[in-house]
Amino acid sequence: MKARFDYYEIVLLKDSSFTKSKGIMGLTGLVLGKSKNENDVWGYAIYLFELEEVWDLDEDFLESTGHFSSKEDFYDGNSVQVKVKNGKGETDD
Repeated sequence: MKARFDYYEIVLLKDSSFTKSKGIMGLTGLVLGKSKNENDVWGYAIYLFELEEVWDLDEDFLESTGHFSSKEDFYDGNSVQVKVKNGKGETDD
């Protein structure tokens, strides 16, 4: 089964008992990642604009807005390098 949503697609969180209970119903978000489980169910990493958080949500909770953003709109190109030293991660300063 093909994924219903694509990277950097702007989505709306639908009305459901889950989205209501978590207080996220009606929020908008951006698809940053997607994966399919062994039962062919797609899950998405959704950046919720209003909360500035990323949530893992099944596609049944999402509705397309018909709008897309771009990678450049979200990522500024900066990166952080992490090295493992003595079993712990450290960043280069």
